[in-house]
Amino acid sequence: MFDKEKKDDSASVTKAVREELDRENKYFDFAKKQIEDDRKFYNHLYKYASLFITLMVAIVSYSQFSSISQMRSDIKSSVESARTDMKISFDTARNEMKGSVELALTEVRSEIKQRLNKEFESEKIAALIYNTVKERTEKELSSIIIEETRAQVTAAIKLEDDNVKNLIEERTNKLIDDIQPIIKDEIFKRADETVKAATNEITTKIDDINQITKLSNKVLLARADDRDAFNYLVNIAEGRVQEASNRELQKIADANAMMVVSQTEGGLHLTRTFKEKQTPESIKKFMNSDLTWDREAAIDNYPQDDKTIVPDLVRISLNDPSINVAYKATSKINALTGNSFHFWRTEEISDWWGKNKETYEAKIPKTP
Repeated sequence: MFDKEKKDDSASVTKAVREELDRENKYFDFAKKQIEDDRKFYNHLYKYASLFITLMVAIVSYSQFSSISQMRSDIKSSVESARTDMKISFDTARNEMKGSVELALTEVRSEIKQRLNKEFESEKIAALIYNTVKERTEKELSSIIIEETRAQVTAAIKLEDDNVKNLIEERTNKLIDDIQPIIKDEIFKRADETVKAATNEITTKIDDINQITKLSNKVLLARADDRDAFNYLVNIAEGRVQEASNRELQKIADANAMMVVSQTEGGLHLTRTFKEKQTPESIKKFMNSDLTWDREAAIDNYPQDDKTIVPDLVRISLNDPSINVAYKATSKINALTGNSFHFWRTEEISDWWGKNKETYEAKIPKTP
């Protein structure tokens, strides 16, 4: 009889425990629902952060470069790319947070189960059952054991229930506190990188525009007989200066330099004359004139076979600011020395003069 009653009590206890466990499972379902609400909150937070980044970058870009519509389009593309990268980062952080909360729930669930098992294995319940059986009649034994056990289990589960709530709340708050600085730093970092990238790109394009403008001015000056502008085009075409790293600029400089060379060496050159008859000595003085036509006339009218003029012609060929004067001086050098120099190949003329300077300077009459 006692064994039968004991079996009934065991069944009742088991039923009570199951009811409490069902209640505990309902609580965990509630906790999961709270986690889903938190996830939605972070999604909203991400949308607001993305909107803030877009607005900030748009304001900065518009205030600095509102006159360049294409630049604004490029910045928008960069921001969209940054938003995509940031979304990936937020998704990763959200998944890590979810994993942490799930792990915390698993640990709490395991701890509750262990404590329940420990309570049932402890001597408290065994002693309670033993004392109750001794003091109560067999008729009351079943209900007393059920009530006492249920009270113990309910108290234990309630205690653990409070612990679970506190633990979840504590860990959730900690995760929020930990992730907020990361979100803030990431937003400002992404915005700063986007603005810097856009600024660098715009600066590069402005530099390209400045280089093209400078090159265009030099082309116009070179076609107007400016020797320095022509030398600038030649240096770019032959890769001697930094601007040559831009292949488009180099092609433009090369084409225009060759056009100037073709027009100068293949074009018709009129012979300049003086209104009054000049001596060789007076003609030499005109070679130092500030007027381009005077220097051209001096070269055209100096005696054709007089090689004493070669040092002056070399100086003019290398340094004269006029393309036409330099061309005529070079042509005169070729006629007197038998060379075939091009006026724009100044290195060749300079190297030849370094080897033959003493020979031609010796032909100049010594002044008593």
